[in-house]
Amino acid sequence: MGMPTKTILLTFDVEEFDTPLLHNIPIPMSEQMRISQEGLLNICALLKRLGQPVCTFYTTANYALHFPETIIDLSKQHEIASHTYYHSTFKPSDIHDSKICLEGIIGKEIAGFRMPNMAAFDKRLIHQAGYQYDSSINPTWLPGKYNYLKYPLHPFSYFDTMEIPVSVVPYLRFPLFWLSFKNLPLWLYIQLCNFTLARTGCLHLYFHPWEFADLSMFRIPGFIRNPDGIQLVNKLEKFIRYYQARSDVKFERTFDYIKPFILTN
Repeated sequence: MGMPTKTILLTFDVEEFDTPLLHNIPIPMSEQMRISQEGLLNICALLKRLGQPVCTFYTTANYALHFPETIIDLSKQHEIASHTYYHSTFKPSDIHDSKICLEGIIGKEIAGFRMPNMAAFDKRLIHQAGYQYDSSINPTWLPGKYNYLKYPLHPFSYFDTMEIPVSVVPYLRFPLFWLSFKNLPLWLYIQLCNFTLARTGCLHLYFHPWEFADLSMFRIPGFIRNPDGIQLVNKLEKFIRYYQARSDVKFERTFDYIKPFILTN
């Protein structure tokens, strides 16, 4: 059996559960944090059960300040990266300040950054803040959100920083993000992932911990809410186990994967 030739980057945007606010449903910060922590602990239990396949957790500084022990514990095995300071609000200094805050909590360098909602921002701030890479581009078109069709599917240098786009299906540019995983039948989602992995050599996916909590009490759209909690945990477990059984695939932290690209640019 040969060495693995393909890579899976499992990433999670660890953030306040502010989705109800986007649908005019009030939710206090304490409840936002409770829901996200419930989901994150479900993910932690799943990863432990699966032998700790390594992941990257893009974490808001606000979340890390509320649950420092959880983030420190995750940092022992996985990569912690920045998801700015707060999820609902943003100012340019948050890019730098979140890095400093997270480094103070885990005692390690924060190399990566992802902007909430993949929103547009001044990319020059990434290099200025001292990050090694950015992962804020989903190279597809989401009406009303963003149009990143002009960007490549593979890592590339952008404003003196390496950019690593999340995965879309080649040619179609169909996104393989959290909503696709949630709403497509698992067999179909895996087929799309296999097609992408065969042509790009890397599968770069992202989810949110709050998805893996019980969301039944929130009147948010069904395509966002369902499935949730343990049902979604079980779906992710089947997905991960499928790729763990393949000898040609390995799971990596994002910074470990992107290092060779940084060194050659």
